[in-house]
Amino acid sequence: MSGHGVGTIHSFLKHAAHTIKAPQRSYTQPSSPIKHFRRGGRNLSERFQRIEKTFRTTHDLSQTTTDALRPLTPVPPAPLPQGSTVTTFRGLVVPEVPKAPEPDECCMSGCAVCVHDLYQEYLDDYHSSVAAVRISLTDMKVPEEEWPETIRPGSEKRMSLPASGLSLSAFQEMERALKARREAQAKS
Repeated sequence: MSGHGVGTIHSFLKHAAHTIKAPQRSYTQPSSPIKHFRRGGRNLSERFQRIEKTFRTTHDLSQTTTDALRPLTPVPPAPLPQGSTVTTFRGLVVPEVPKAPEPDECCMSGCAVCVHDLYQEYLDDYHSSVAAVRISLTDMKVPEEEWPETIRPGSEKRMSLPASGLSLSAFQEMERALKARREAQAKS
């Protein structure tokens, strides 16, 4: 721009107005006329009172205050669903072993929430729950021979928890490679 001899913004605008052929717009044109000039504005306080009146007639506030003064009655606990198989032993809930994901449940796309990650979290929760039940049974001085088979010490070895399949190991290998690649890119 220094080659054209234009130094300030004001002089640039003058120069641009002569060189650029753009239609002139006047921003001081009168706005469109009011469509219903006789109607004018409305008094919104009257409108609010009218709306409030319709709501008060449909819902009587005095009824709510009498409901609030009545004593509360306990609600019985909801029955367990028919499909639920909650096992208890000496008043303690024995946790169920989480079901491993099927091979076709993982899309192998590296999701943020993978079914295998969720399964691992469920397994961790299961193991911590079993440990808590074992501590409670030990505190209650219940002999280990009477404990359910699933929570006895060493039951993890006897129980056949589903082993990682080929697809899971391939997925884990892919995740390791992606992580290594991200770390290498972060270092460079």
